[in-house]
Amino acid sequence: MRNQHKIWVRDRKSEAYSNALKHLFRLTNKRSSILANGQAVLNQGHQKEWFDDYISTIEALSAISIYSRHEFIENIASHAVNLRTEMEKIISGNKLDESPLFDVSKFIELAEELEDEVTLAAVRDLRLTNGSS
Repeated sequence: MRNQHKIWVRDRKSEAYSNALKHLFRLTNKRSSILANGQAVLNQGHQKEWFDDYISTIEALSAISIYSRHEFIENIASHAVNLRTEMEKIISGNKLDESPLFDVSKFIELAEELEDEVTLAAVRDLRLTNGSS
């Protein structure tokens, strides 16, 4: 029974890391266009889908915090706070109904940093869970 529980937790943990990375990849790669100055922008047609991926990322990060080891959660949590802060700036600084485009460059940079942290934690955490060194 104990072994079954370990397998169940490992599967939930693996699923949480996978979901977080899937939605982070979508966040960091979705752009409506890139302006001449390199600024990544989203138009209104892509904003809902992009915000849905953001919410799904936060949900997956919450699952990681439930199932993963504490030493891996700290760095992820720190980067997640930075991402949430930038999202608050995006939301408060734009009238989403009125603005056809908004800048997501800084947000993408922070999401890429979080993506790196989640990838590193997943590799280390799942390796320990599976008993490898």
